[in-house]
Amino acid sequence: VFISRDQFVNITTATFGEKLNQSWANHLFSGFDTQRRDRVPWVDLAAAVCLLQKANESGFDKLVRIFQFYRENVASMTMQQLLRVFMIAAASGEERHKIQSKFNLHFR
Repeated sequence: VFISRDQFVNITTATFGEKLNQSWANHLFSGFDTQRRDRVPWVDLAAAVCLLQKANESGFDKLVRIFQFYRENVASMTMQQLLRVFMIAAASGEERHKIQSKFNLHFR
C-alpha cells in the first residue's frame, strides 16, 4: 500500500499547520521518494517514525524495532535487504563492523 505525495502533503500540513508548510512537506516527501514516482510504501514512512521515537534508545535497538515492524507488515524481506536497513545507522567502518557482528549474532 502506497501513500501519494498529495496525501502526504495534505496529512502533514493539516497535522503541523504553519510549522510545516507545503514546500517543506514536499521536500520531506522527496527524501522518501527516491525513485521519483510520487508515491512511497506506507511502511517506509512508518519505519521513519520509529526512528524518531524513544530518544534514549540505542541506534541498534531502534533498527531492531524497525525490522520487527517490517516483519509484521511486509510479506517478505531478504537478509540482504535487512542488512542494508541496519547499515543505514553506520557512520564509520568501525560501526559497520559492529553492526555486522550484531546482525550475525541476532539474525543468522
